[in-house]
Amino acid sequence: MSPADIEIGKRKHAEGSRETLEKELGKLRGQLEKQNEELSRCAQIERSLRESEEKYRFLVENSRDIIWKIDTQGRWTFVSGNVKQILGYSPEEVVGRPIWDFVAPEFHDIIRDKLKRRLHGEEQPSYTVDIIAKNGRHYPFDVLASTIHDKRGRIVGIQGISRDIAYRKLAEERLKKYYDELEVSVEQRTAELD
Repeated sequence: MSPADIEIGKRKHAEGSRETLEKELGKLRGQLEKQNEELSRCAQIERSLRESEEKYRFLVENSRDIIWKIDTQGRWTFVSGNVKQILGYSPEEVVGRPIWDFVAPEFHDIIRDKLKRRLHGEEQPSYTVDIIAKNGRHYPFDVLASTIHDKRGRIVGIQGISRDIAYRKLAEERLKKYYDELEVSVEQRTAELD
């Protein structure tokens, strides 16, 4: 092989190496573009999640109802912050403790039955129980709950909303009292007219 042939071979090798390098650079640019697109998509998903979380937090923090979650053993795993204004407990005083510490004893059997049925997959209608406030008073609450499932479909807890219905109960009692008084008045008036 002559020196000229060697020089031509070196140039061809250099050109081939350059083409190979350009192809590799092109592939790397394509991968980089794909990664940038993926990062942009991830950033959009993160923004959407943050917005959803902010909306959820607003609803939970500003609801007049107590929003909660319990595990399958009946221990609170979450309770909304408004529990402090409604019942006097901070969320930290509630989370981790069993529901039995807060439900009036005369309702324990009802709750046990509802919990058992839910854990066996039965949906339950809303129901009323008395909750014991930090000051010891009992307050009636309507409870609406549903099961929480993991990715495999297993029940891992229960979530719900509890609404203080003390004012509604008081209004119902007053209405009944006025109705009863009205009935007595009508009977007396009727007797007088006879």
